[in-house]
Amino acid sequence: MTLNDPASQDIPVAAAYGAAAGVRRPRRLLRWVLLGFGGAILLGGSCIGGFYLLMKRGQAEVEPVADVFLATLSRKDYKGAYKLFTTEARNAISEEDCEWFEATFDKVLGPLKARNLTGFRVSKDTAGATAVIVYDATFANGPGTITITLQKIGGAWVVHGYRADSPLIIKLLTCARCKKKSNGLFRFCPSCGNEVSVTVP
Repeated sequence: MTLNDPASQDIPVAAAYGAAAGVRRPRRLLRWVLLGFGGAILLGGSCIGGFYLLMKRGQAEVEPVADVFLATLSRKDYKGAYKLFTTEARNAISEEDCEWFEATFDKVLGPLKARNLTGFRVSKDTAGATAVIVYDATFANGPGTITITLQKIGGAWVVHGYRADSPLIIKLLTCARCKKKSNGLFRFCPSCGNEVSVTVP
């Protein structure tokens, strides 16, 4: 019997293709669908697992560098901390200004008593790899947040930026002379040029 056989005209198309196609194909298709679904799960799990391992490896490489930098600041070795920055960062800010900022953070916040890692990420683009590590910090004078940015240069991670956030720092944004508030911490007031006055709580 063929499809052109009049006797087959009342037979559904699926049955007309015969047992080889009409009966076994759906099961084979289901098997391939299940295999494909399972493969997608395995592939997705492998990607997630690989990304997790990459992040953990990156964190293991970055944290010791951040530890050294923070330990240097804790000793008030501001010149030493400045040397730990990337060349690009040192070209963007003078050693004198960098020391002023670090000394200001130390005066206002007090010594760092404890820190807890709360964020870490690594990104890579045409410019290279960048890592950002964030800590919830407890300073002698109050709580705050520490953010350290690093760049991978010649296979090694190097500190590229450092930031301390705290309500105590926010108070310094208002100039003591002109009373205008700036959108960031500056050594000299952008409005009147007055040097920021640092008062210890």
